[in-house]
Amino acid sequence: MIDRNGTLLATDVRMASLYAEPRRMVDVDEAVEKLVSALPDLSFEETHSKLQAKSGFVWLKRQLTPTQQQTVMSLGIPGLGFRPEIKRLYPAGDQTSHVLGVTNIDNRGLSGIEKWIDGRGLIDLQQAGLGGKNAFAPVQLSIDGRVQNVVHDELTKAMNTYQATAAGGVILNAKTGEVLSMVSLPDYDPNNPAEALQKRSAQPDGRGHVGDGLDDQDLHDRHGDRDRRCWPEYGV
Repeated sequence: MIDRNGTLLATDVRMASLYAEPRRMVDVDEAVEKLVSALPDLSFEETHSKLQAKSGFVWLKRQLTPTQQQTVMSLGIPGLGFRPEIKRLYPAGDQTSHVLGVTNIDNRGLSGIEKWIDGRGLIDLQQAGLGGKNAFAPVQLSIDGRVQNVVHDELTKAMNTYQATAAGGVILNAKTGEVLSMVSLPDYDPNNPAEALQKRSAQPDGRGHVGDGLDDQDLHDRHGDRDRRCWPEYGV
C-alpha cells in the first residue's frame, strides 16, 4: 500500500518459518537443547512435547530472521526444515495503524484496509495464479503521509499536555472530500501483531472512534479509472 504521494505504507517481506518432522528425529532431547539455545524465546517444554508427538509436521517458530535461520541450519539437526512465508511490514509504524489495520501471522487482514483488501479475495486470486497484469498493483490511499505525521505528533502532544485518555483527528479536502489524515489515539504498532491485538481488545466498549460518522462515500476518491480509498467498508 502507498499514500497519495507514492510513499510506502505497507509491504510484504519474505521470511522463513521453522518446522519439524518429529518422525525423523534421532535424539529429541539433544535437538530441543540445541534449538532452545539457538532460539531462546522457544519454550523447552512446549518444543519437547511437539517433537515427541511423532506426527508428520509441526511448526516450531514462524517468521525467523535470516540470522536465526542460519543459526538453526548450522545446528545440523535432522528432521528440521524451513518454509518460505510472507510477513507484513509497516514502515510508518503506529502513525497509520488505525487506518491500515493489522494482519495475523498468516498475513490475513484482521482490521482496517488490510481486512478490506483480503475481503475482496485478492490474496486468494494471487495464490491461485489468477488475475490480470494490473490486478495486484499497489493500493493507493488518499492519505498523505506527511499530514498524517503532523496530526499524529500534535495529538500526542495534546494528550500528554491535558492528560487525556484518547484523542482523534481527521483532515479532509473541503473541495473533494478526500481524507488526507485520520488519526486515533491510543494506537498500536502493527509490526507487532500481538501487541496490536492486545491493545485493541483492551479498549473500553463504547469508545467513539475517529472514523465514526464518516461513511464509505466520504472516504472514497476517484481519479479517472483509479480508486483511492482510505477507509474500509468494514471499519476499524
